[in-house]
Amino acid sequence: MYQAIKTSYVKPTNTRGARITAKCAAKKITVPYNHALNCDENHTIAANKLAQELKWTTENAGYWQWVSGCYDNDYYFVQSKILGMPNF
Repeated sequence: MYQAIKTSYVKPTNTRGARITAKCAAKKITVPYNHALNCDENHTIAANKLAQELKWTTENAGYWQWVSGCYDNDYYFVQSKILGMPNF
């Protein structure tokens, strides 16, 4: 079963810095926000880390390339088998 990965920004508190959560039905992780990178890069790093922990990488047979989009301040990462425009 394929699952999407959702990443979200978490504001800093008095005791913890800003961070990104990456979650799917299988697992949830949190990574520190790297202020040297832009927002897109931080979300991509978090999603990639979760995909690697779950072995959902393109190197493993049966897994395709990840594509992403942003909606309402959250990022969504899904796998795509077809790259580019489909031929109709």
